[in-house]
Amino acid sequence: MARLVTLTRTPLPGDPTMEFTALEDATFDVLLTLKGPAPHQGQVRTHTEYSGGNCTRSIINPIEVVDDDGSEVLNPFSDIWILFVGGKEPYELSNLGDSLPINLFNPSDLHFLLSGGPPHTGPNKSLERTHDE
Repeated sequence: MARLVTLTRTPLPGDPTMEFTALEDATFDVLLTLKGPAPHQGQVRTHTEYSGGNCTRSIINPIEVVDDDGSEVLNPFSDIWILFVGGKEPYELSNLGDSLPINLFNPSDLHFLLSGGPPHTGPNKSLERTHDE
């Protein structure tokens, strides 16, 4: 879990207003590490070449939000994110990954993540809850 502390957006050729494309460089202060080692100096950096069709996630517009009628509504921005990253910095935010602003997570998913997940007994490595018999 991390808080966005800096965001720099740079226009790509052909879209000076950055409506559809942009380079996004961000720094997050890590608040909580759920898996793996804590990052060096407590920060994570991302570098993403955002474009509507290249499977990357924009920090400003992370997902398309629609109302019950199918009309697009303003994206609910949050500076607190749950980041799933791997490899080397700077990381890329991808639509194929699970990184999202915290306010876009389902409350039960948040509870699951922050509680350490379901209790496991035996060799079960799935996300299904296991029971002691």
